[in-house]
Amino acid sequence: MARAYGIEAEPTTAERPEPCPTEHRARFDRRRDMRTLSLHPRVPVRFRSALLIGALATLALVALAACSSGGSTPTPEPSASPTPDTVTGADEAVELVLAQDPRFERIRPYDPDLIGQAAWTKVQPSAGGWTVAVRIGWGDCPSGCIDEHTWTYEITTAGEVTLVDEQGPAIPENVFDVP
Repeated sequence: MARAYGIEAEPTTAERPEPCPTEHRARFDRRRDMRTLSLHPRVPVRFRSALLIGALATLALVALAACSSGGSTPTPEPSASPTPDTVTGADEAVELVLAQDPRFERIRPYDPDLIGQAAWTKVQPSAGGWTVAVRIGWGDCPSGCIDEHTWTYEITTAGEVTLVDEQGPAIPENVFDVP
């Protein structure tokens, strides 16, 4: 090695010692590890942004599809379906209410243990018969539904069905497109 003014100069290739094969391999592995995702060692860093963009685009499309209204369905007038002479139980009262609107066809009773139940019925005894609440929700229902539309019906023991209350925004048409 040559010295000039007390400073060592870079060694020439002839003077440079050969690196140990394991030392070179360790440096290569460390560099490769810095260029890979921590989730999988064979995914290069340059694909991180592509993966992130793809995941965000997919998430945005799912959110857009869940929140898009695509039009709304007006609430039809209650149908004049034949009623039995007397209603003796809560199940019969619920059947009468579900027959009032074709959108209620697949609605099931409320289940407090079910996460994401978008549509349900609840029935309570009342002074003259039963009170039946019907709910249809949409928009991120695993988290409790962003929007909902509710109907409250009174059913007498004579089988008369009366719509007492209706609340909520108009229901988008695509809410009923569930297989």
